Amino acid sequence: MTSTGLLQYFHSVVGADDTDDHKPDPAPVYEALDRLLIEASPRVVFVGDSPADVWAAKNAGVTSVAALWGTLDAELLLDASPHHTVKTPGEVLAVFASEASPS
Repeated sequence: MTSTGLLQYFHSVVGADDTDDHKPDPAPVYEALDRLLIEASPRVVFVGDSPADVWAAKNAGVTSVAALWGTLDAELLLDASPHHTVKTPGEVLAVFASEASPS
């Protein structure tokens, strides 16, 4: 991520070495939330390109977003029943806006 220049846009990055349990277990999601001092809730959005990402989000009690532009198997990803699907990174912003709106 450092070579792409994207790291500056993240307050925290959780990798496989940061937790003993891995996706679809919610431990990596909880670790990120702990680092950011945020509680798990449906207003938290977790974007991923694998079924394990969708299940980790659901298992943590946060909103799952399936990133269809990065997946190797879109059908398998959709079978995990994400809360939202997006075809481009730009569409993620619309999900953030919808989740941030008061219900």
